[in-house]
Amino acid sequence: MKRIVSLLLVAGLLCTALTGLALAQEPDLEIQEFPASGDMYEMMDLSDPYKTVISGLFRQDITEGGLDRECYVYISPENRQMEANVTIIPDSGTDVVDFLTESGWKDTADEQGLILLIAKPDGRTWDTEKDLTYLNNMWTQTHVRYWYNCQKHNSYMVAYGNGATLGQMWGMQAVAPQKLVSFATFGDFRVDRSYIERTAAQATNVEGVTVGDIPMPVWFFVS
Repeated sequence: MKRIVSLLLVAGLLCTALTGLALAQEPDLEIQEFPASGDMYEMMDLSDPYKTVISGLFRQDITEGGLDRECYVYISPENRQMEANVTIIPDSGTDVVDFLTESGWKDTADEQGLILLIAKPDGRTWDTEKDLTYLNNMWTQTHVRYWYNCQKHNSYMVAYGNGATLGQMWGMQAVAPQKLVSFATFGDFRVDRSYIERTAAQATNVEGVTVGDIPMPVWFFVS
């Protein structure tokens, strides 16, 4: 039943986002910084203790392993603890505010109380080798659960354009240890067979089980 619910949720998210691609809106978002200090518990609404205490679009530093990068986090005003979160890998050169408002993802997040984690390339395009490390670092640091709460059992991913191949490669890695429930990509499929075979052969934390033995529902929409 849990698997069926997951499939229905991600299918609904993807359909809503695709429908919204044609619905251009005036941007009404401003990129904010997370509070420099403050006690989350003091800010909590005791009449609704599971509601996330801040909302909006935030810039977040990703600093790990010598890589100083950043990503963006959109927290729906309707978000509550442990609701679904979606990592988004957009086409490089995409303006984050325009993307969220014109793609339909902001409306989807507000309707379903989601958290959106938007990756940002370090330069004009995605660098596969470097950005796989960045995505792993980003996942770790956006799941620390302070100002917002992302749970791995409710994490999804979608990738677009020239970010699609990167999303496919990271999605294969993210099976074990589990970082995603499922994912979808919209763009080219250019993953080398050698990478697929090498990743599938990696051991997991279960003796005798490799990454390739673990099923994950995915959708590839190839342009």
